[in-house]
Amino acid sequence: MQLNLLSFGYKHGFPKEANLVFDLRFLKNPYFEPKLKEKNGLDPEVQNFVTQQKEAQLFLKKLKAMLRFLIPLYLKKEQNTLTLALGCTGGQHRSVSLIESLAKENFKNALIKKTHRDLNKN
Repeated sequence: MQLNLLSFGYKHGFPKEANLVFDLRFLKNPYFEPKLKEKNGLDPEVQNFVTQQKEAQLFLKKLKAMLRFLIPLYLKKEQNTLTLALGCTGGQHRSVSLIESLAKENFKNALIKKTHRDLNKN
């Protein structure tokens, strides 16, 4: 199973290749924190800001459980690729942070590929 983890910004368009899409704009945005605005989700300070939110922790817990449920079902149907997209406003902070967090997870029989589609866009 190829598990593609994609971060994106809604202002740059919807990812048509995604099987599953989740909107992270319910989380607090690091963009509005002066010390974090110019950083991105690859920076530990931004990752901490995002992942320390209770809502982010609960979201990740539920998303990981759903992926563990879905991956064997996709494989059973001989679908060897699953693309999960997480979006935020610009694709710089929240989506990147949570894709980084998910990429560290071990999903049985899944080869993980992460892509930050809009990370270098303004």
